[in-house]
Amino acid sequence: MRWIVRLLAVMALALTSASAQSPKRVALVVANASYAGYAPLPNTTVDATLVAEALRRAGFSVIDVKTNQGIAGFRTALGAFQTRAQGAEVAAVYYAGHGIEVNGRNWLIPTDAALENDGQLAFQAIDADLLVQAAAGARTRIVVLDACRENPFAGRMRRTGRVTRDAAPGLGAPVGEGARGTLLMYSAAPGELAADGAAGQGSPFARAFARHLPEPGVELRVAAGKIADAVFDETRQAQLPFTSSSLSGAEIYLVAGARTVAPDPELERLRRENEVLRRSAPNASAPPASSPATMVRPSMPNTVGTPAVQGARLPFEPEMVRIPGGSFVMGSPAGEAGRQTNEGPQRTVSVRAFEAGRYEVTFAEWDACVADGGCGGYRPADQGWGRGRQPAINVSWNDAKAYVQWLSRRTGKSYRLLTEAEWEYAARAGTTGRFSNNGAETELCGIANHADQSTSYSWKNAACSDGVGERTAPVGRYNANGFGLHDMHGNVWEWVEDCYKDSYSGAPADGSAFVNQSCSYRVLRGGSWDIYPQNLRSANRSRFTPSLRGYVLGFRVARTL
Repeated sequence: MRWIVRLLAVMALALTSASAQSPKRVALVVANASYAGYAPLPNTTVDATLVAEALRRAGFSVIDVKTNQGIAGFRTALGAFQTRAQGAEVAAVYYAGHGIEVNGRNWLIPTDAALENDGQLAFQAIDADLLVQAAAGARTRIVVLDACRENPFAGRMRRTGRVTRDAAPGLGAPVGEGARGTLLMYSAAPGELAADGAAGQGSPFARAFARHLPEPGVELRVAAGKIADAVFDETRQAQLPFTSSSLSGAEIYLVAGARTVAPDPELERLRRENEVLRRSAPNASAPPASSPATMVRPSMPNTVGTPAVQGARLPFEPEMVRIPGGSFVMGSPAGEAGRQTNEGPQRTVSVRAFEAGRYEVTFAEWDACVADGGCGGYRPADQGWGRGRQPAINVSWNDAKAYVQWLSRRTGKSYRLLTEAEWEYAARAGTTGRFSNNGAETELCGIANHADQSTSYSWKNAACSDGVGERTAPVGRYNANGFGLHDMHGNVWEWVEDCYKDSYSGAPADGSAFVNQSCSYRVLRGGSWDIYPQNLRSANRSRFTPSLRGYVLGFRVARTL
């Protein structure tokens, strides 16, 4: 009998060890509804129930649901989850409740917060980046922030001198560097608000999440897209969830099932057309190279040089403009309205002649890359706004680099991204004011697609309207600057080559890109269709992680002469 007991003990130990080492999926769901001194949120506890059940159906074995967490309980829950997430196959964190963006950082509000000024956020609120850190021990991380609700905190907090822009309800774009293997989902786009839904029924986002996340045979990123589509449709295009991903190229399926991919007729058509272009390229006739800009700039040479010898432009190549070399003062003066501290110190930069895309890269140009087998086969969503001459969106810095590498290989020419200095030099086109037309905000609608009277945003520019609304516009719709470049202000943020640093101290003065080995962020310039005027200024800068994709993100190309 003793040998049987010993055998059973060994078997139990082996089973325990195997269980401890087997892949696991763990989740933390935090739902804050009852805030001290404020009206309760109607659906966050319902949302928590919907989300927890969806996670259970998606194979999560450990699901911890916390409701109405004060600061101490919230921090304790995150600490305990960090331990459980170590070694997990997938770790998911879902937060529903109030959130706020202050000075580019996202904060989640505990139920016992009594915020009188923004300086108290670090002590009474939870930095949203902590949710990513809590899940960091897992191989794949899913962090969902349903905190884009209208809330009472933004309007009541006093501002301190440390803040460079107003607090905003809801959340801003992700600014923290998530670890590789992270999917960040926001219930609404940066700066926008999410609908609560009818009391007791759950929010549109939570219901879409519960419906599509555990859908059998659906890849994780596709599920995120289906969630966004469902919310967009239900809210009649008033709310579009936002996703940022640093997942690897490997497909991730939470629930097994038949994996069918319907053929894409549009992509097949593009492949056929591209094959025709490939055969005709050696004898292709094309319009002559773009004429150089003719503007005479006060601080630059009075001639623009001669056009580059570039041969015939292939049908899928972007139209280029030759930008003459010269020097300019980069950055903004201390007294410029809307200035950010990262726009200085001002310095003189010399830029060699180069060529820049007359327009932002379009969907037609991007789709030609995919049809030719390039760009990693990635076909970004167009949000229902159309393709063709619409600017390519939902592209990361990594995607933009893949495009210019394909374009260079396909044409034999030296295509690349603009450097940050080249971008500002080209945007200013010899001007020194806030915008390239040296005009006021009342004149922006002639040169920039942005948040104007035709949008519903609370931060809109009420001084003018272009009638486009809350979406991208076809490239070239607005007036060009002095170099003949369109959409240097607005439409989509444009990726440039540089790594981000928070000042120009030590940056190159020869127009080259600033790069370093620890390049956590890449620079974006120009603003987008949903941005208020101060972020459209020629000197304005932004940063994102190079893997970030979003429907306000695009790029234009440059070519070395």
